[in-house]
Amino acid sequence: DPIGDVNLLWIAEEALCASLPEGWTEHTDQNGNTFYYNGTSGQSSWEHPLDEYYRSLFLKLKKILIDNRAAVKVNDSAVQLQCAIRSCYSRRIFRRLLGKKRLDDAASDIQAVYR
Repeated sequence: DPIGDVNLLWIAEEALCASLPEGWTEHTDQNGNTFYYNGTSGQSSWEHPLDEYYRSLFLKLKKILIDNRAAVKVNDSAVQLQCAIRSCYSRRIFRRLLGKKRLDDAASDIQAVYR
């Protein structure tokens, strides 16, 4: 997906520009279709010999990116939870400090907590 996987487009570009591995040659059949032939092994293929390598590279890197995004979401949730807990804890401390005092009267008590 060129939009969703824009940060991995370099893999497609590299695959399209990749030269043939040693021993491989490019040929065209009578219908104009391109195929590849390895003179050493006698193997022929309709796909570029490095296509599988680049597909595998793409899938591995995409999985890493997905896992990292999931980890960031989990980390963001943990940070939000920690902030909520701290906020709740701070409210309890302030309520204890304030008691039935008015807010204006308790300003010095609140400032003392942050010193």
